[in-house]
Amino acid sequence: MRYLVTSSLKCKQKLMDSRTCHSHGELRIVEFPDRDATLIEGVHGRWIRIEESPEVVMAGHQKVNGGSFVKRDFCVTTFGQVLRVHLQTETCETLWTAPFLNDLHFVGCFSDRMFVVNTGLERIEIINVADHTNHSWINLLDHINESKEFDWSLDYRHVWSTQPHLVHANHCFYFDSELWVTRFCQQDALGLNSGRRIDLSPWGNPHDGCVQDDEVFFTTTNGHLVSYSSTKVKFRSWDLNRISGADQLGWCRGLAIEGDLAFIAFTQFRPSLTKEMGKWILQGRSQERNPTCIVKLDMGKEKILAKYHFIEKDLTIYGIYGI
Repeated sequence: MRYLVTSSLKCKQKLMDSRTCHSHGELRIVEFPDRDATLIEGVHGRWIRIEESPEVVMAGHQKVNGGSFVKRDFCVTTFGQVLRVHLQTETCETLWTAPFLNDLHFVGCFSDRMFVVNTGLERIEIINVADHTNHSWINLLDHINESKEFDWSLDYRHVWSTQPHLVHANHCFYFDSELWVTRFCQQDALGLNSGRRIDLSPWGNPHDGCVQDDEVFFTTTNGHLVSYSSTKVKFRSWDLNRISGADQLGWCRGLAIEGDLAFIAFTQFRPSLTKEMGKWILQGRSQERNPTCIVKLDMGKEKILAKYHFIEKDLTIYGIYGI
């Protein structure tokens, strides 16, 4: 089975003070070997480079984040756009963009609508697939009885950051008959119709959610895989750091599930003490920064079967999707 990995390459030179900048995004179509490997373009798959004009999205934020398949194409978010990527021709086009988009994390396509996680403005944008002018949104601050002032005269695709975030939504998914969103700051997943919560605070701050039958699987950024069953009302969890024997594998987010196997991505920690959501990094027993990698986990045996690295040391991985 092939997988699509969304990733970005960091700039060799910092563009503004000490902030981490990205030069471009890449979609990497990979066939994972059965054993540990360094994944190389042309040997283990093909890489599709995604570049954006700085006139649309500011320099330093050229990256691809989370997305979903629509027929044969892949719809993916960048910092300020939703792109449609034609995998066969390796071309892409802007599907939707607007000045109020900032730090997009994911787009999910359910029925005839696209749900775009607009992390920077703490909203979910809802777009009709057939008519992109048909637009509505869900203000995620309403669910925590908070508000923030935004300047609607600005083009937020050119605003570096709106942090600190009060919700920091990462991912949305359709599960148990309604739309859900993972909320980093609240350490949960929230059902947007019912207000139901899946409390993930015992394990950490959630990022991705992947639905399989009656279960939804989550990554937490500190290295846990957690599943929740809607029929059994039961949690299962795996501590990837403990299973691998590492203090901190990295910043954990991308996830794909295939039967009893899980593919989980870890991005090397940034060498910064000021990262808004990474203060827990300093609590590890060692300060070694493990390289960016993807691990293949046998969930039943609680065993890591393989670990995959890419050759780039400045690579960030955002998502993994089965093709």
